[in-house]
Amino acid sequence: MANQEQDIQSWIENLDNPLPTIRRDACNNLGSVPILTQKAIVALQKALNDHDEYVKSAAWRALASHNIDSSIPTDSSSVAALSPYKAQIEGIQKWQYRWEFAYLYEGAYTLKVGNKELSGKDAWDYLASLGMEGWELVSVTSHIGAVNEEKSTVGKTLLSAAVMGPLVTTMAQNKSGTIGYFFWYKRPMQ
Repeated sequence: MANQEQDIQSWIENLDNPLPTIRRDACNNLGSVPILTQKAIVALQKALNDHDEYVKSAAWRALASHNIDSSIPTDSSSVAALSPYKAQIEGIQKWQYRWEFAYLYEGAYTLKVGNKELSGKDAWDYLASLGMEGWELVSVTSHIGAVNEEKSTVGKTLLSAAVMGPLVTTMAQNKSGTIGYFFWYKRPMQ
C-alpha cells in the first residue's frame, strides 16, 4: 500500500513535467488506481486545462474512470468533500419492491390478497389497480413446480435396473409445469 501511495505521489508530480508524454502517462496511471486521493483529483482536473490535447483527453478519461465529474472546479475547497464513492451514490433513486403471486387453482388463476382469494377478472383488475398506488410492473416470471397428472400412488421408474441395480427407486408420477406467476412491482421511495 505504501508503494501505491508513493506511485500516486510520483504521478501527481509528473503532471507538471515539461514532456507531454510523461504527463499523459501520469494521467493514464492515475486512471488505473483503485481510489484517487483528493490531491490526485485536483491535479487531474488541472490537467484538463493542459495545452496538449492528448494530456487533456487522458486526464478526462482518468477522472471518468473514477466517476468523477470533469466539470468540477479545480480549487481544493470544492473537491474536499468529494470522494469516488460519494460521487457514485449521490442522486441514486431508491425503490420499494413488492410482488403478487397468481396461482392456478382448479383451472383458474387465483390471487390471494389479505384474507381474500380473487379469481378471474377480479384478480387481473386488482393487479392493474396497483398502478394507481404508484406501483410499476417491472417483470412477470413463471413459477415452475410439480404438477400431478394423476393423484394415484402408482410409481414411475426413474432409472433402468441395468444402470442402478437394486438402488432403483420410484416416485409418484409428477410432471413439471407452470403453477403460477410472480408479478414484480416497484415504486420510488418518498
